[in-house]
Amino acid sequence: MEDRIEYGILLEKLKQLERENADLKAENKKLLSAVEYSPATIVITDSNGKIEYANPGFTEITGYSSEEALGENPRLLKSGLHNMEFYKNLWDTISKGEVWQGEFYNRKKNGEFYWEQSHIAPIKDNQGKITNYVAIKFDITKKIESEQYLKVITSAIPELIFVMDEEGRYMDVFIADESIMQQVKDKYLGKLLREVLPIPLANKLMQFISGTISTNSKQTIEYEIETDSGMGWFEGTSAVLDIKINDKKCIILAARDITERKKNEQELFQLNATKDKFFTIMAHDLRNPFGAILSFSEMLSESLEQNGVSEAVQIAKHIHSSAELTFDLLENLLQWARSQTGRIVFKPQKFILYELIGKTVDLLSSQAISKEVILVHLIPKNMVVFADLNLTKTVLRNLISNAIKYTPAAGKVKLTATENDDFVQINVSDSGVGIPPDGLKKLFRIDSKYSTEGTNKEKGTGLGLILCKEFVELNGGKIWVKSEAGKGSEFSFTLPKRRK
Repeated sequence: MEDRIEYGILLEKLKQLERENADLKAENKKLLSAVEYSPATIVITDSNGKIEYANPGFTEITGYSSEEALGENPRLLKSGLHNMEFYKNLWDTISKGEVWQGEFYNRKKNGEFYWEQSHIAPIKDNQGKITNYVAIKFDITKKIESEQYLKVITSAIPELIFVMDEEGRYMDVFIADESIMQQVKDKYLGKLLREVLPIPLANKLMQFISGTISTNSKQTIEYEIETDSGMGWFEGTSAVLDIKINDKKCIILAARDITERKKNEQELFQLNATKDKFFTIMAHDLRNPFGAILSFSEMLSESLEQNGVSEAVQIAKHIHSSAELTFDLLENLLQWARSQTGRIVFKPQKFILYELIGKTVDLLSSQAISKEVILVHLIPKNMVVFADLNLTKTVLRNLISNAIKYTPAAGKVKLTATENDDFVQINVSDSGVGIPPDGLKKLFRIDSKYSTEGTNKEKGTGLGLILCKEFVELNGGKIWVKSEAGKGSEFSFTLPKRRK
């Protein structure tokens, strides 16, 4: 009786095992079907990396049949792009029982290259020993190519590209600087213009969007907006998109930073305006002495006919004075024009300052003697500067001549100099009429004129100090003035002692 019971139990267990085995076979069949029909490449290797199984997806992607792959190592797909360190890292990872993930650039049987995303995991037995490896791989060639294409396009686009709908809502954004792409997206995406921009600018851009959509044509706009680095100018170019987003018409708006261009345009405008004003002043200054020459020459002609020589001599002196002033003005104007067009030959050299100032004082001594002005030359004999000799000569001639012009009889013009490690400072001081505060503001400026009569009614051109400033700065120095009306003036400038 007991034998029959044990036999019945054994039989029931056998039937149960058969049922479980059938279920297992059915489950295995399902898994095999899933593997066989999977679009992914699935490869199983032994613990040494030799291929034991490759699904049809492997054949479809690589061109190798499963028969050709069996017994081979996956290195038959190597393209040569990845170095040994890459493969060492892979094997070190899976040999430790961990999953490796990465991208392969491989070569098919026909020589064509492709990219694949791979997940490689170890398979272990009941004792935890690695018996096989399974790799699941997906062809991502098109994805990689699209990313590379997009990266090239993005690098070539302006600073920003917005996709805007007809209501002024930011639908998408692209930016050349990938490092701040997410930050920009967080700021703009899904928001309306009026939510992120000042209302006046939002209204202006809304009109721009509406105009683009209504005319279905390319539009351009310039606008000023606050950026992280301050106020900036942008130029936007728009076009209507062929598709609707959320059933709304959209435009694409490409914006590029034109702050530097606007700055240059403004500077050019100011420069042209300044030069226009300067030439107006110069034309006026040239007309006055030429008018005097014409007038006095006519008087001279009549005087010779009616009054004889004595009055004619006086008139001739006036003509000479006007001609001299005109010559000085034209000489300075020519020098200035050369400096503006880059035709000044700049040849810095070492020279002894004492000698150059001595020659300039000798040249202007007759002017000082005729006015009874005392010229005092106190420049040390051993001072050396590194500058352009001719430009320095022009600066000294203008400053000393001006000092004599505005100093009365028995007055004094003094030349001194000091030095430090890098520069020599030259000072031209006088005991003349001085300059009022409003006049000081106009000195050295091309867009304003300050010129008064000398103590003997000498005329000035107003251009000499402009030249002095340009020539001193060209030599690497600075020029300035201290003056008080009725107490004289001191003009100072620096020159370097050596080549920089």
